[in-house]
Amino acid sequence: MKKIIKSLIFVITAVLIFSNFAPILANANEMEKNNFLSSSKKLIDNSDFNSELGMVDKEAIEYLGSLQINVIEDNENFRIVESIENGKPMVAIFDKNSNVLTTQIKGDDSSKLVIDLNELAALEESLKESISGDISAFASSMKQDTFTNYEYTIEFTSPESWQLRRPNPDNPINWLYKDVKKTTGNATNLEKFKNAVNDLNDYEWKYIGAASGAGILAIAALIVGAINGGAGIAVGLAAAGVTGAAYNYAISMNRAAKDAHYYYFQV
Repeated sequence: MKKIIKSLIFVITAVLIFSNFAPILANANEMEKNNFLSSSKKLIDNSDFNSELGMVDKEAIEYLGSLQINVIEDNENFRIVESIENGKPMVAIFDKNSNVLTTQIKGDDSSKLVIDLNELAALEESLKESISGDISAFASSMKQDTFTNYEYTIEFTSPESWQLRRPNPDNPINWLYKDVKKTTGNATNLEKFKNAVNDLNDYEWKYIGAASGAGILAIAALIVGAINGGAGIAVGLAAAGVTGAAYNYAISMNRAAKDAHYYYFQV
């Protein structure tokens, strides 16, 4: 999706910013002793992630039940969260002053992801106007765009011509795509990719409607990073202050994006 990827270039690649946070990650337990709590900024605790508000996705509900979220510190300057996701320890830090979110799988420097929420917020409103929540259907074609960049276009030729798109983790200025003809051999996986993209789009707009904490582009960045070797998204969501229904919709977005990613490679 060419509309968002310029904003994602620094999101995926600007890991050098992480050097400013390395001492914080190393001393998360020590920071827990400090008392910088301020009532002027949103504070959260572990109870903010125990709700199934808005959840209808069975797989996402099961995933939520498997998560272990622990808010290590929440003060006027930083929010530090640790989690266990898919059996791996994760850590995320949200700098409330610079509005920068950093996530990492503990012990894996290659998984570091830095997201400047200010940069993403600057584009958010214009993107909402350019991306429809509905499938674009015409007599000869059908198209679905998403903020997360898993997308499709179907041309009703004989046989049908499909273009499948996914975010490019190495060079986000462009997405990756494949053009295929529908056959009896790939029809099932094409439909499953389409259904996953439609689900993703649905949960993206539900997330926007529930708006809490980080914007939709930040969630897209967390998802793309997680699918491509970064930390799971739950720790980043918690650190960014995403709670309630918005948190649950983001988890469902992640499930749908992973499904789309999987079926993209099955075609």
